[in-house]
Amino acid sequence: MSGQYWRAQSAEQLQQCFRFLAQSLPSQGLRITWEPWKDKRSLNANNLYWQWLTVLSEHFSRAGKKFSKDDMHDLMRHQFLGYVDKVVGSTEIPQQLASTASLDVSQMCHYMTKIDAWAADHGCLLPRPEDSEYAKYREAQQ
Repeated sequence: MSGQYWRAQSAEQLQQCFRFLAQSLPSQGLRITWEPWKDKRSLNANNLYWQWLTVLSEHFSRAGKKFSKDDMHDLMRHQFLGYVDKVVGSTEIPQQLASTASLDVSQMCHYMTKIDAWAADHGCLLPRPEDSEYAKYREAQQ
């Protein structure tokens, strides 16, 4: 951490910022901004998501057409997350499906809410265990 702008993403980094401030504030005009830590989705949410994709793949695999849970993962990302340009080294790979890996708890819940509504509109009711992180988050938002 250096310069006039610090970004603390952990309790340890925040403590380092405050120690530095306590020593430096009298002689320097520093500015601190606070950004809350964004928790990544849990294993519980990830498991429910992949359970949903399995249910969707079974629901839509009819009349000789087979869809895998990976097919449904791609379809849902296409439908609700869109595309990003990916850079590998100095090579730009345009229009790659956006990943779910970087979604935080709130973003993942929002994404799953869209999937849940889409599935219901297509005649597929997805399981919503009451003890799931998704159900708890949705309840807290209402």
